[in-house]
Amino acid sequence: MLLIRLIGIEGAAIAWALRAATDCLGKLWLVGWLYPPAATTARQLALPLLAGGAGLLLLLPMPGLPGMVVAGCFGFAAFLTAAFRTLDPMERNQLGSMVRHPALLLRPELT
Repeated sequence: MLLIRLIGIEGAAIAWALRAATDCLGKLWLVGWLYPPAATTARQLALPLLAGGAGLLLLLPMPGLPGMVVAGCFGFAAFLTAAFRTLDPMERNQLGSMVRHPALLLRPELT
């Protein structure tokens, strides 16, 4: 409620993003604790999640639209780079065909 009173609708968005990030981190920790083989995957996903969160944090202090666009593009590029690094070699090789034919994401045996 404090963020909503201080900065309005942007405060509500920030509060929701913080709640979602806390929820995500809690679930990743819980799955790593309950199912240890998933802990390595959770650690691999940490870098893209942090890159995406840092990209969103870059948008907060931007005063105008041009700065927000530049910061958003920088944050998106950082997230894509981090996400691409988490893919295994087979997924990297199939990425082009999956982008051209999104149905392959649902049925990878078609490749």
